[in-house]
Amino acid sequence: MRAKLGLGDAQRGDGELIDDLLALLHAQKVDFTLFFRALSSSILGEAAPARSLFVERSAFDAWAVRWRELLSCQTRGPQTIAAAMDHVNPVYTRATTGWKKPWPPRPTATWDRSDDCLACSRSRSTNDSVWSPT
Repeated sequence: MRAKLGLGDAQRGDGELIDDLLALLHAQKVDFTLFFRALSSSILGEAAPARSLFVERSAFDAWAVRWRELLSCQTRGPQTIAAAMDHVNPVYTRATTGWKKPWPPRPTATWDRSDDCLACSRSRSTNDSVWSPT
């Protein structure tokens, strides 16, 4: 979990920070995949992608202050931390019906709600490692 947050070795307070984040994500009904991927932008000065996922943005802001304090103890630079976070936080998630992007691509895509979730309809063979919109 520390890698998903850009934290290196265990530090005092990171367990509490992680627990508080998980409770906050659950209470605010924030998609975990979207959040963790968007969080790396916050390190580079663009908090809007992660912040916009919360109904109560002040709750995210309060958590983010604590998170940035722990990040300030890191010896790595912001670019390196953001790249490491992007490496462990996927843009795409694997689901039983194929690769899915956790948010809709362009509005021109055709959507299939037959499996009761938002999935871009596509053609792919079972051995494909990527999907492409039809």
